[in-house]
Amino acid sequence: MNVISVGEIQKNTKILSNLNHGIMVMDKRAKKQIAFIYPVKKNSIIKELSGVYAKQIKKSKIKFKDIKEQAFKAALKEKYILLVCEEFLKSATIGSGALAPPIIPLKNNILQN
Repeated sequence: MNVISVGEIQKNTKILSNLNHGIMVMDKRAKKQIAFIYPVKKNSIIKELSGVYAKQIKKSKIKFKDIKEQAFKAALKEKYILLVCEEFLKSATIGSGALAPPIIPLKNNILQN
């Protein structure tokens, strides 16, 4: 176990970030032990799991940008249709007879696949 002073830790904090073994912190003036610092090693579960499941992942030829764009268009389509349907139901009266389905206009081909 290495012995280090408080001043050395204040000057060089990298000592703590690259810690591989325990360090005893001493106060040089009072000649007392202040603390023991032990490294905390957190094993990354990502590396372990990626090795186990790497064979199960299907590689796609579609770019992430395209997938994101398709999802965005689908969300817009769903939102727009719901808004039009809600407006239609609000404007329809009960005594006017059968309800006709709403006419959904296409703007800039947003709703086309």
